Amino acid sequence: MISLEIQGLTLVCIYAPSGDGRKLARNNFFRVTIPAYCTTYRTPYVILGDFNAVEESTERKSTLTNKPKVRNSDVASLRELSTSLELTDVWKAIRKNEPGWTFTRPSGQARLDRIYAQKAIAFSDIFIHTLPFSDHSALVGSINNSASSHRRAFRTPITGLWKLNSSILCEEAYQRLMHCFLGEISQHPYREVDVGYW
Repeated sequence: MISLEIQGLTLVCIYAPSGDGRKLARNNFFRVTIPAYCTTYRTPYVILGDFNAVEESTERKSTLTNKPKVRNSDVASLRELSTSLELTDVWKAIRKNEPGWTFTRPSGQARLDRIYAQKAIAFSDIFIHTLPFSDHSALVGSINNSASSHRRAFRTPITGLWKLNSSILCEEAYQRLMHCFLGEISQHPYREVDVGYW
């Protein structure tokens, strides 16, 4: 979990524990860690990142004949997180009728990458940006800082925010560079997931 406070707005970027063996850790992360961390902020906050869980069973789709595996405990704990902190799921608020798949593999798709915001924070848009070198797509949201109701929610007005230019991700030269880089690091000892093997 990493957070950044910018002129009265807090961005909390998370990567939830993943895998079947980390169910308890993931549920504790949603039910205990994130709420304890976020409630310490006096500024409105946005929680975003890879949640490695879905809030509804329909947020997973299988290309196989069997139904996609949905961990009910994950569904419940993620719902409890959004309810207890009174968060708005930005994708659902803006793109109600679109699935929002951000994670794709041959066996199916899921909406694992999410942006949640307190109700005082108004988003004007949200979209998915496909990355050619990842099995996850980037989720990009635009905060509407021109709405007067939004500005009143902050202690200081938001001015001069920079927008991250993600167009480089579409450039062929950059994609080739990333493919080469990923090929090189796949041979590196640090490729192990468990830092104990480094």
